[in-house]
Amino acid sequence: MNGLSTITTLCAIFALTACTAAQNSRAPQDQKPIYELAVRQVKPGKKFEFVRERSRFVQKLKEQEGVSNDREFQSFYALPQPDQREVFIGMTQYESKEVLERVQQELSSAFAPFAEQMDLKAYVFLRQTEGPALDLATLALQPGQVLEVGVRRVHEGRDKDFHAYRKAFVDKLGSYPGVLESYEFEVVAGMDAERLAVGMTVYENQEALQKLIPDILQQEVTKQYFETFEVIASQFAFSTTNIQATMVQEIAIRKVKAGQEEAFKAARSALIKKLKAQDGVEKDWEFQSFFTMPEPDDSDVYVGMTRYRSPEVVKNISEKLMQSPEAANFFATFDMKAFVLVQAEDGTAFKLEDVLAEGNVLEVAIRSPKAGTEEQFPALRKAFFDLIAQQEGYLFDKEFVDLQTNDKVVLIGWRSQADFQQALGALSTRPEMQAFFGILDVKAYQALTLSSND
Repeated sequence: MNGLSTITTLCAIFALTACTAAQNSRAPQDQKPIYELAVRQVKPGKKFEFVRERSRFVQKLKEQEGVSNDREFQSFYALPQPDQREVFIGMTQYESKEVLERVQQELSSAFAPFAEQMDLKAYVFLRQTEGPALDLATLALQPGQVLEVGVRRVHEGRDKDFHAYRKAFVDKLGSYPGVLESYEFEVVAGMDAERLAVGMTVYENQEALQKLIPDILQQEVTKQYFETFEVIASQFAFSTTNIQATMVQEIAIRKVKAGQEEAFKAARSALIKKLKAQDGVEKDWEFQSFFTMPEPDDSDVYVGMTRYRSPEVVKNISEKLMQSPEAANFFATFDMKAFVLVQAEDGTAFKLEDVLAEGNVLEVAIRSPKAGTEEQFPALRKAFFDLIAQQEGYLFDKEFVDLQTNDKVVLIGWRSQADFQQALGALSTRPEMQAFFGILDVKAYQALTLSSND
């Protein structure tokens, strides 16, 4: 079933279920928010497309009236056996069933490209029935917190036993140190939703979870409870918001000194080898510039990008490596055109390896609005980047903020140099580009292809 038919079918399922519920429930129940829960397996070889299409769809989703929260979690463990593919858990809050029906009708075609990149372990619509009032915006938001999501199908004829044992199990679970909150939901619609029930628990950290698992699995109430249902999805996940809240990316634009080309490469290799051995360095890339403006570079320009676990890691590594002979040798071979330490402006998780591959082109621009034009920036940027997104070969764009200067830094991905060149020609005469560039103070700009940092 393709993405469009899947969501259309689910809309019909929800509409039927919602109408039935409306006939059999009191008004206050209908006024409760609806939560969409999607447990998504990335299709083999489709991580790049999954991340790209998710970003595009969620951006449109957040613009809809009545959609108050959208959260994404990345699963790191599953029961009864580990997942063989990457799994992400999406949750969206709608003010009411009417809002959900309207949004799904409006966005069904926009959802299709995203749906094609995944297989669903579970896809349901929920109302909360037990636990403290759920605030989706802060659910498992603190660094290190773990969210457990359990989607269970109650065995036929065991509904009464399920609820009795579940309450006893949740009470027992809540007695362990590090268990923060538990929530229970009724499934009001969804994919293959017959006899489904959903529960969630938040743990203080992974260590607390690991400590309690051996003991609680031996409890009699656990065995009785688990005998009443089949596991559809049981995921343990971190909020991707937390990942981005701490990790930072360094971007260094280096112009090689005349006659230092070979010395630059050798010194870079020695320093990068030392850098990669440091704790907290998550990923490192090297790019070579093939284009800049307004004037071409008169010597080779390379751009290094390194992702670190946190700003503290950057500080510690800098203090350790900057005094090393490897750093001294490397810095003697180039002039620094620009250096920024950035985090994503929207606070979402971003990993360059998810959206960029060999042969692609990456643009990097460091800029800020000129004094007095700050209020014009959002609208002019949107008009120009809406055009960029329409060009053949466009992959993504992501806006960042430099933690040192507050400058705005953007990365734009293209499928190939040919696509980049064609888009550049098409956009250069557009009034939207002229208007946007007219308010910018551009500190640095390079168009890049992947190089080796060995």
